[in-house]
Amino acid sequence: LTLIAISNLANVFRKTNENDKALDLFESAMKGNEKTKGVDHADTLSAYSDLACVYESLGFHDKAILYYHKALRGQEASLGRDHLVTLTTANELGAAYYSKGALEMCVKLYQRVLAGRKKHHKDDLVPNESVLDTMNNLALVLKKMGRLEEALALFDDAAKGYETVQGEYGVDLAMTMSNIGDILVDLDDLDRGTETLRHALDLQRSRQDDAFTLLTTHRLAKALFERGAIEEALTYAKLCMSSRERVFGIGHEDTKASMELLSAILVSQSVEGLMGAMHPENNFQGEDEDRNLQRANKDLKRENKNLKESLEKLRKEDKLTKAAIKDVFFWGVGLSKGSRKVLA
Repeated sequence: LTLIAISNLANVFRKTNENDKALDLFESAMKGNEKTKGVDHADTLSAYSDLACVYESLGFHDKAILYYHKALRGQEASLGRDHLVTLTTANELGAAYYSKGALEMCVKLYQRVLAGRKKHHKDDLVPNESVLDTMNNLALVLKKMGRLEEALALFDDAAKGYETVQGEYGVDLAMTMSNIGDILVDLDDLDRGTETLRHALDLQRSRQDDAFTLLTTHRLAKALFERGAIEEALTYAKLCMSSRERVFGIGHEDTKASMELLSAILVSQSVEGLMGAMHPENNFQGEDEDRNLQRANKDLKRENKNLKESLEKLRKEDKLTKAAIKDVFFWGVGLSKGSRKVLA
């Protein structure tokens, strides 16, 4: 096989997620190109990038970073720092650093890529999607680092661009609006955050079982819970958990996150009910007080039953410990008159 044929076959294996086979072939292509064309040839640099991509897919982040750096150095020397091919490699290197958890390095590379792509597309009549995607990616990293104001500004700019390019119901616009809403909630702007999440969810109605739609539903339930809108939060939390269990399975991390949120909402709802039952206007001494407490306990146990069964199923699959279930349902063991001191 020629070196081109080897690379093409490797790409076929990569597209079918047969990365071990792709890795062997890309290594052969790289060595062949180094030997016959030299380490600075465009085909060799492309082979470095291909090899880095496969290493990244296999979780070998250090090796991926090594080969992306080799490709980037060669492209900077032969094409220039701001060439679009060079910027693409810099972007991939940034993603590799992100996967490794080296967020500062990732931010520096994404900032460089964003500046370069803006320069290339400054005269475009409509926003360029590669620029918008870079804004979005940089904002996501800054959000993860807790640099929320910077992230919010980038998300806002990206949202405006996506709406221009994709229209009101574009997928990227909906995802970006969800991220904006989530940041606003983190910044304690609960009113704006909740309304932005509602808008994002409305944009995603046609993709109800999409992973990001379910994430937006989860975020909205959490925001409503933080606002104290318990009943509405409960509705969205139940919807999200049942959908995630159906789509991803009960052992998936997203499903477990929904269960945790739903359990917290149920506990809060039950405590509110108990507080109401124990309010002086509704409270009597002796047998009437005992009946109020018994009724509150009964309601709490009934509301928790279905969720507890789901968590017990997780435990049986060794996905959740018995101790964790006990922690989630500590309110369900029974409340007594002495609980009034705890709740006060």
